[in-house]
Amino acid sequence: MESLASTQPAPSVAQQPQRDSSQVADIVILGGGLVGLTLALGLAAHGLSCHVVDRADPAAQMADGFDGRASAISSASWAMFRALGLDKTLDGLGCPINQIWVSDAMRPGVLDFKPKAEEVPLGVMFANRDLRVAMHRAAAEQPLIQFHALAEVVDRQRGAHGVSVTLADGRVLKGALLIAAEGRQSPTRDEAGMQVARWDYRHRAIITGLAHTKPHDNVAYEIFYPAGPFALLPMLDDAQGRHRSALVWTVAEKDAAG
Repeated sequence: MESLASTQPAPSVAQQPQRDSSQVADIVILGGGLVGLTLALGLAAHGLSCHVVDRADPAAQMADGFDGRASAISSASWAMFRALGLDKTLDGLGCPINQIWVSDAMRPGVLDFKPKAEEVPLGVMFANRDLRVAMHRAAAEQPLIQFHALAEVVDRQRGAHGVSVTLADGRVLKGALLIAAEGRQSPTRDEAGMQVARWDYRHRAIITGLAHTKPHDNVAYEIFYPAGPFALLPMLDDAQGRHRSALVWTVAEKDAAG
């Protein structure tokens, strides 16, 4: 096996149309990842305008290469993507999961999930990078979405008649509703005083992409070891015809560095 780094080119963020319009929108979404952009596209499809603010560099997130970060899209999620028009961009980029093989530390006896012949696959594996490319393209074509990349939020105000967000460059974005889609380390949630329960399992997940000689036959393997789960998830062959899988291997924190 060998690590991988190959996929199709991404659209340049600099090439996306720049829209100069009002700083007032219906919704202000903080976080432009998969969740934030999906929400913005769904709201825009229903006629609601959105500011989407993200501190990350989209060019880096959509750079060439497969690092193993992938998502399994269920049939229900795929129906949502289809309703948003993302299926056109994603068509042919996902690898169907036709079987899930589950083992308890390779002991005798396994769970073997297979859909019936007439049923849809159990899921479709997409590289997260391909999902981001599709969403950014759709957002760039949607006049109701204003995407603010590399933007740092320095102040948030929530009032009886709306919300406002001040960016580091002095711009003030206003809306009727503020949505935090910043992930588990959400400063907006912390500022609002929302408490969450946290556990430290003292584990780390190793995530990477692998090339291998034998085909995976669209099978997802999940093995539950005492130290944590081990998963091999099927991906499409790369441009050179090499078989690919995404690896997720959870180990104890003390063993992660080795």
